[in-house]
This record gives sequence, structure tokens and C-alpha cells, in this order.
Amino acid sequence: MVKAGRPIVAIAAAALVLLGLNAGLTPSADPAGSNGLSIRKTGALQAVADLRARLERNAQLEPLARLRQAMGATPSATELNGYAMASLLAGAPANALIVLTEAARKAQDDFLSFNNLGALLNNLGQYDAARIFLLYAAELSPDNPMVLSNLGVAELGKGNDKEAEALFLRAVARAPRHPEANYALGRMAGRRGDDQAAERYLSASLDGAYTDRAARALRSLERSSKTRTGRRAAPAGPPPPVPAQAAKAGKDLRLVLPVIEAGSLPDFVAAEKAFSAAARVAQAIGAPIALEMRGFLDPRALESSKASGGSTGTTLRLGDGKARRAHEQTNRWYALLMDTDGEFGHYETDLLKRMAAISAEQKRLWDEEKKKCYALTGRAREACLEEAERRACGRYFATFEPLLGEYHARYAEFRPRWEDAARGYLQYAFYAASLMSDPIEAKGFGANARLEVARQFMRICSFQTGMCNAFGPPTGRCFEMPPPPPPTGELRIEDFVVPCSFPGFHLAFGPVSFGVDCTSVTIGGELGPVVGELEWNFVEKQGTFFIGLSESMDWGEDLSVELSGRIGLSFSFDEDEITDIALEAEANLGASLDLWLKTVDLGEGRAAGRIGLNSPATFE
Repeated sequence: MVKAGRPIVAIAAAALVLLGLNAGLTPSADPAGSNGLSIRKTGALQAVADLRARLERNAQLEPLARLRQAMGATPSATELNGYAMASLLAGAPANALIVLTEAARKAQDDFLSFNNLGALLNNLGQYDAARIFLLYAAELSPDNPMVLSNLGVAELGKGNDKEAEALFLRAVARAPRHPEANYALGRMAGRRGDDQAAERYLSASLDGAYTDRAARALRSLERSSKTRTGRRAAPAGPPPPVPAQAAKAGKDLRLVLPVIEAGSLPDFVAAEKAFSAAARVAQAIGAPIALEMRGFLDPRALESSKASGGSTGTTLRLGDGKARRAHEQTNRWYALLMDTDGEFGHYETDLLKRMAAISAEQKRLWDEEKKKCYALTGRAREACLEEAERRACGRYFATFEPLLGEYHARYAEFRPRWEDAARGYLQYAFYAASLMSDPIEAKGFGANARLEVARQFMRICSFQTGMCNAFGPPTGRCFEMPPPPPPTGELRIEDFVVPCSFPGFHLAFGPVSFGVDCTSVTIGGELGPVVGELEWNFVEKQGTFFIGLSESMDWGEDLSVELSGRIGLSFSFDEDEITDIALEAEANLGASLDLWLKTVDLGEGRAAGRIGLNSPATFE
């Protein structure tokens, strides 16, 4: 682990999290060196020089110049180690390596810089390079648990599990609550199936310093043990009295999950905006937390910590026993928070799978019905498609309304449980932080808890928006009509076909025309530009009456262009009443070329539109 002047366990663990690397994996060998060989001082210093040269060759000139200036203003090797830690926490591992090489040059017989170089290279996966520095650090500080742990991580990274475990055991023999060594031993024991040993080591790791990865590993172990043995972990009890400033911690984020009102499917689908807004609130809350973290990651904060006595290791806050109990309560609330979120997340995932299967089957039925409708023509096709859509909506409401009721009940039970668990976790995290002697470590501990709660809140709200979409209808028109009854039987195209062999006829008497076919009677007339047309469908018992203006024009002789159009009002009616009034417009354009022996059509176009009072607008 990288160390700034003294063991800063939690800060180094936070650095590993920022790098996205597994701090429980690092290589190493026997501190005396393989086959009895040892790394000489000249070899370690040569490795420092080579690493420095390689880093500076790949660095940009202007940032490198600023970094050199900052290192020149920091003459002490101890301060350089602190500066490197700040760079690492700020997400600049290359800068941290350059600063550590400078610290190693200034203090060639101090194990700290070489240990930190090895630990950071471990974190970057460069185990062979790390081993050179760690072996030299082990010669400078024999049986140092921090160096032994880092050497164990190196060996583990290279796949030498047996050698790594021996080094981790030597580290915990010297420091029984060493966080990294115990974490690594716990994970190794868990892989072997030794749950008791794994639980013992992971608990010891958390006693040394609380980290999310150790807490998650312990909770995962408890879940797997519960699955195998049927044991249930003791529930988290009510929080004991906490300091006033800690009791306020649960209010800092102001994260209250939106309520799902008991209502219909349209109401729930419309609630997507509320969940999206809540997720944006969680994102906005992350900004001040990031600013807070940047403030205490500044190198000057480390100096302030040292000046305040945090770096001397002599400040005690209410005793180790009370601090340990605070950590244990924090772990219990964290486990409850993870359990609550995980349980509901599993339910949501299972429900989505069920809904996907149902939707796929309903879509298949709807597609089959539409395929039958497309075999028809004219108004029969339109009526068939409308019926198929009504039936699809009926299946949707009949199936998804009960699922929504089930989901509402589960969410109503989950919401207060999650909020209580999040509040308890935050309170105890801040309470435990108040017992830490190092103010930097305490701030990092509290900020990490706030970020974890904000992350879960955003995940929950984002998932709710997805659930709103998942509960959406197959077509938006389902929400424009009362929920139809679920369909019964098969859609029969015979219901929309009128057998007829009569070809029909059409007569025109001056300005008046008359037509009859199998399904309808049409009467039309025109008086100058004014036209009227009445059509009655005696099968569907529906009719339309159009009155408006019509005009046609043509230009040219050899190249002829024809334009016609009409506009007016259309009245739709049935046997009882007028059902719709609409404004209709239509325009047709055509062109032809008159050659000597034949006329060639050059093309034609049509545009039409309809805007009704009781029907959606259509344009084509």
C-alpha cells in the first residue's frame, strides 16, 4: 500500500478504488530474495533511474515542467511521499510515480519510497518491476507488514498463490488487523471453500479499516453460506445514540424516492418524468461531493492533517472499543442497504423477464391478426385492422394491470425500507468517521458513504424510468380508449368480407352522377366549382357527405401538365348521429408528352390531408 509519512490505510485503499484496481492482488517473494539472492542498493537505484527516464520520455513537456517545479519546492522525502499520494488520489498515477522516484533519490536508505513505488506498480499490473523495489524495501525494513503484504500481492498477481499466502500470513502475524493482508487471505480462503477462515480474515480486514470491497466480499460470503446452510444473518438493530452532527448525515443528500401512486397503467407510464428528474437530482448531488473530495485531496490538506496531530498517531477518540463497535454497526447497516437494494433489484429483473415474454407472445398474436387483415381491401381492411388493434389493447390491459398492481405493492414496501437503511448507513458512517484520528481518512470515509448512497439512488430511479417504458402499451392508442375487454376467440376475416359477385355500375346525367357496388351507394353532383358527394355503406351502416370546391387546369400542347384539386368539409355519420366533421384537401398533378404516334406519361403526384374533430389528423 502507498503510504504518506505513516500508515494511512483507508486513504491508500481509496486510491486503489479510484484507480479501479484490485488492491488485494500484488506480487512478491521472500524478502530475502529468491534462491537466497538479494537486491542490492545499486540495482534498486538503477531501476529508479530507468523508471524515471521512461516516464519523462512519454510525458508532455509543459505538465512535466510544472511537476518538476512542484517537486523542487518540496525538498523533504516525507513531503514528496505525501504529494505522490495526493496525485494518486487525484487520478494521476504517472505523476505519482515520478514524484516517488524523486523521493527515492533523496532518501535512498528509507524503505517508504521504495515500498510506495512497488505498491503503485502492483496496482498498475507491473508486478516484475514492483518486485525490485519491494525486495529492497524489505531489506531496509525487515518483517514490515506493509511491505510483506505488498510482496504478497505481487506474488498473487503472478499466480504464485502459495508464496503469496505465506507472505500475507507473515504480515498478519506482525499486524493482526492489517486490512490488505487480511482481505487477500479472506478471498483466498473463500475460493478454497473455507467459509469460516474467510469470514475471520474479512472481519479482521474491516476491523483494521473499513473498505467497500471487504464489506461486499463479507456480505457475499454470508449470502453464499446462507444459501448452502439456510442460516439467516441477524437483522440490523435500531441505531444506538449518535452525536448530533452524525444524526444529521441522513439528511445531507435529501434523497427521497418518488412515490408510485396507486392508479392505472397510463398514470404509471406518465410517471417516467418524475423518476428521470429524481435521477438527475442524484447526479447533481455528486458534484459538491466531488468538490469536497478535491479539497481534502490537496497536498496541503495532508500537511494540515500533520500539523493538527493527525500524522503522529497519538490522538485517540473515545477508545478502540467504541470505534470498533461503530465500524461493526456501519457494516451491519451497509449489509442491510445492499440486501434491500439487491432483493428489489432481483425482483425487478425477474419481472422484466416475465413482461418481455408476455409482450413477445402478444406481439406475435397481433402480427398474425394484422396479416389476416392485410389480405382484405378497402374499408374492410381498415375495419379489420382497427379490431385487431382493439384486441391487442384488450390483451395488454388484461395482462399488465395485475402486474402493475403487484409491482406497486412491492415498491411501496421497498421504498421506506431502502430509505431507512440508507439513513442508518450514513449516520453510522459519519459516526465511525468521527472516531478516526486522521481527518483526511475520516473525510474520505464519510464521502465514500455518501457517494454509495447517491449511486444506489440514481440506479433505482433510472431503473424506474425503464420500468415505465416496459409497462407501456403496444400502441399509444390504447390510452385513448377505455380499457376494452380481453378478446375471446379468433379474429375471423369473414366478419369483414361481404361475398358479392355484382360488378356494380356508374351513371352520369350531366352534373349528377350515381353509382352502386357490393357495399355502398354513391351520389355526386357539381355546380360550377361547388361539388357535393354522398356515400352510404349499407354493410357497415356508415356514411360520409362531402361539400366543397373543385377545380382542374391544364397547360401546353405537346408537353401537357394537368392540375386538379378539391377542398371542403366532410361529415361522417351512422344511423343515429354525425360522428365526425373534418376538413379535407386533395391535389393531383400529372404530366405527359404528346409524340407523333403515341402519348407518353411523364409521371403523376398526389397530396392529401384530413383534419377531424374526433379523429387524428392524416396527411399523405
